[in-house]
Amino acid sequence: MTAQIPTPRSPAGSAAFLERGLTVLRPELAELQTLRAPGELGQVYTVSVDALADKLKALASTLRRLRAGDDPRTEVARLARRLAPLDSAEDAAWRKLHVAACVKQ
Repeated sequence: MTAQIPTPRSPAGSAAFLERGLTVLRPELAELQTLRAPGELGQVYTVSVDALADKLKALASTLRRLRAGDDPRTEVARLARRLAPLDSAEDAAWRKLHVAACVKQ
């Protein structure tokens, strides 16, 4: 779903981009949080869902700073640094679960 959200052409469009992303991802996270993986996969599943939740917190935090007037270039760069380890953790967990649709391409 997020692939359908156009990437902003300038830093000024960052807030709208994040808003659209959060609108799509929050319900997806809520649905994932209702599921439980069986047995030993439960811990790996929790890692993946927790990483996604942390990513959404980072997006929301960045959006708040952008709405407060902070520089979009600075905030987007900061967000990218925050997301990198979360992306890695989430991707690794989804790979262990063999859920290719959730792995970042």
